[in-house]
Amino acid sequence: MWGTGSRSWNIVTRAEKDAVLEGVREIAADVDCHPRVLDLLISAVDEMIINALKVSKEEQNIAIECGSDGRLLAVSVLDECGSFLHEDLFQGIGMALQHDEKGLPPEHTHAHLGFRIMLEALSQVAINVDPGVCTEVIGIVDLRRSLREHRKAIPNLGMFRKTD
Repeated sequence: MWGTGSRSWNIVTRAEKDAVLEGVREIAADVDCHPRVLDLLISAVDEMIINALKVSKEEQNIAIECGSDGRLLAVSVLDECGSFLHEDLFQGIGMALQHDEKGLPPEHTHAHLGFRIMLEALSQVAINVDPGVCTEVIGIVDLRRSLREHRKAIPNLGMFRKTD
């Protein structure tokens, strides 16, 4: 199916992320992503970038890539620190799912809120972790789904480790 070309950005500070979010918004609009799903996607990507910047060292690049083939829209956020741990992801997702059922408690953390937003927005989340080197979070939206299907879906979760 027709899609749109991928785009890449490298950022170091939070001040640079607005241009990235606008670029992701343009790509999603080009492939007719539903406006509500697009809003959730932008929130999820914003959280992905904030979390990557939070753990990155000063003057460390965060790489973001976005592209679509017309069916799937994928956004990848790669840091070069690799301090993300699999158990943190499982704990964050577990708490996010509980929060969806019970509501967010006052002591919720920024990361758990980020995972909750991602779970609402994305059809799939995949994590590549190379400990001490890099962490990549890939969010995938299925553009063939209706908004109702997005809201009802529990995303599949792909977990794999970089081998190269």
